[in-house]
Amino acid sequence: MEHAAATQALVTVEQARQLRQDPPSEDEDYYRDGESPTEAEEHYVVVDKLIDQKPVRALTFLARRTARCKVPEFPQHSNFKSAVETVDILAYVFRHLLAGMRAEEDCVSSLPKHAVRCLQKLFGVVYRIRSLLESCAGGSKIATLLLSDTVALEFCDLGEELHDRLKPFPWELFGVATERPELKSLMDFVVGKTAAQKVHIDRTDMELRGQIEEEVEALQRGERAFPDQARVGKLFEKLGVVSVEGQVNEIMVLESEIRTRRELLPRRRGLEELLRYCKHVFLGESWPEGATVYQRNPAADWVLPPAFRCPISMAVMRDPVTVSSGQTYERANIERWIRAGHRLCPVTHRRLEDDAAVQTNLDVQRQIKEWVEENRINLKLSEEGGPKAVASYVVERLARPAAPEVARQVVSRLTPRLRSDAKLAAQMGEAGLVPVLLRFLVADDPVLRACAISAVHAMATLGTNKARIMEQENGSGVNAIIDLLNEGHTWEARGRAAGTLHRLSTVRAYHWCLAREARVVEGLVRVAREAPSPHVRGEALAGVLALAGNKTRLEEIKLLLRQCQKGELEAVVRVVAVDPVLWQIKSLRDTSTAWKKRQLRRAAAALLEACTEWVWRWGPFAGQDTPYDEK
Repeated sequence: MEHAAATQALVTVEQARQLRQDPPSEDEDYYRDGESPTEAEEHYVVVDKLIDQKPVRALTFLARRTARCKVPEFPQHSNFKSAVETVDILAYVFRHLLAGMRAEEDCVSSLPKHAVRCLQKLFGVVYRIRSLLESCAGGSKIATLLLSDTVALEFCDLGEELHDRLKPFPWELFGVATERPELKSLMDFVVGKTAAQKVHIDRTDMELRGQIEEEVEALQRGERAFPDQARVGKLFEKLGVVSVEGQVNEIMVLESEIRTRRELLPRRRGLEELLRYCKHVFLGESWPEGATVYQRNPAADWVLPPAFRCPISMAVMRDPVTVSSGQTYERANIERWIRAGHRLCPVTHRRLEDDAAVQTNLDVQRQIKEWVEENRINLKLSEEGGPKAVASYVVERLARPAAPEVARQVVSRLTPRLRSDAKLAAQMGEAGLVPVLLRFLVADDPVLRACAISAVHAMATLGTNKARIMEQENGSGVNAIIDLLNEGHTWEARGRAAGTLHRLSTVRAYHWCLAREARVVEGLVRVAREAPSPHVRGEALAGVLALAGNKTRLEEIKLLLRQCQKGELEAVVRVVAVDPVLWQIKSLRDTSTAWKKRQLRRAAAALLEACTEWVWRWGPFAGQDTPYDEK
């Protein structure tokens, strides 16, 4: 008997699922009193009031709307699917009950009081199930995974409560037991299903939760300065959030849930670090500047219309303008394109009129504003770009007290980019990186000091950053560099300090300040003579030739010449081949023939001739016709 009932129930579940997928027609008995489907669906908005008037209809509306929730792949796929199928059966049963009742029978005054109370309690359970489903479907997937234990327990508790409400339900008042036995067997199946429900977490959810917890805990404890970009990308891919719009929405909703859900409080610091990284670094210019969710809308799954994207940057347009070809772009992007000398439209490839200025597209601007307001996104029109946000984020991260190994990790990852990207170095300087790095130069950790001087050396390529170094209060920045030059933990760090001082000396005003400091020249001479690495010696020698007096410079060049006579030509060439050294020696060779500089000029010329001869005879050009071949 139980097997037959279960089989019949399964068949009815499939029928209910099919009915849920097909929208009801207007001539069904489901709608009464001349209501259209649209008007009937509007009852859902005030369904809490309808339950006090027509309880069967209110419960039917709510169950049908809940059963239409789309089941996500994860998180909570199994619990979500089980809840939807259970409510789907309820919707099927109460829809048939409503179809067999007269309009006056579905009224609070016509039904027994205990039946009304049972319907209202059952309505409350279904309402909470729908709220939980909306929270899982429209909320942050990261937050749901981190709280998977709590969410699974909520599903289990609601299943048990649904069982408690259905078991004593007075089905005999609606003639289910006698007139519709198939509905009674279906409800018996639901009661048995909810009675056996247990707390369940999918294996996929557990694996993803472990990866997220590992990343968040490392940031929480300060063991990791930044999340790994490749791991963050793979995490979004596993979450099924591949598009930029989906990633932006996930981050904004997660930011809102961090502020409102107490369960996330223990992990708040790590999650906030992950949020800042995703907004400023991972998403970069794709992140709408100033975008926040000030009121969470779980059911909203907004998608950025393609027309609102700039075809150049693929980011949402804040100041849309139209060019002569009829295409709309972000003003800053298209103006940069035109200034670069391009005369064709990037999209249509039509020639842009030289005398036609870009015009603000008021229609698109209005549409973007309406879309922003509709989706509850606070999008501020700002000229701040993604790189500036990255610079501010990194400087803010470094300025906060942290373990030396964390600061080392950040600075060491940043230095190669500062060397290769002058624009980034300028933005980092504007964001306040120079004072932070100079503070690291006096840290107790020698490795951190070495990392910091490498970054300062990279920053000192720009004149604005040189001014920031020299203008530190009481000369603290320059003094820290000089101390590192004389007492550095490694020769590499002392060489970077020497190179930084040489770069500072290229500014005339700073040249005289550094040349008057005895510790500078003494330290440069010591490194130039004692450093084992040719590159480090070259950095120091360039500073000596730039800052020292004629006598000291002559002594250093004569020292190199003596090494040439001893057969150490290759080592000398490696030192002289450093660009700053070669430039300084050539400038000395080409100076005036005044008596005081004549000897220095001849020594520089002799050194250049010796190095050039080695390059042609034994160096990279060996074997080719050279000016030194015997005739």
